[in-house]
Amino acid sequence: MLFLFKIKNIKMNLALSLLFLTIFYYIYLNSLHLVADYSTYAKYGDKNQLEVVEYFKNKGIPTHQIATNVNLGYYLGISNYFEIVLIYDSPDLFKEKVVENKDINYLAIWERDIGRIGENMKYFELEKKVGTYYIFKRKDIEL
Repeated sequence: MLFLFKIKNIKMNLALSLLFLTIFYYIYLNSLHLVADYSTYAKYGDKNQLEVVEYFKNKGIPTHQIATNVNLGYYLGISNYFEIVLIYDSPDLFKEKVVENKDINYLAIWERDIGRIGENMKYFELEKKVGTYYIFKRKDIEL
């Protein structure tokens, strides 16, 4: 009988230890995200990436002309697109790296990114919405 009590006690200690570790990990990870000076947002569950890629392919648009996030960039060819997640919170850096870069003619972004890009959106116009993505074309070009 004493043996069964020890087993139950071990199981309870193990369960409490796992619960403590889970809570500690959750607090630690969220603390890191709170103080990070870069985007820690990951948009899991976004949809229609392949349709966006197909849209660009059908129009004959080279992927190096597209500024987007890594979720879509993976499907465009991981080294061929321009990653904007680290710069769209800085209007000056976005203007320098995207607006003044005449090789970039398209943005493929989520709705929440429009506000983050802010005043630099005036250089682009909405061309199409595909699923959760908004495709913008540079205003001063004709392809």
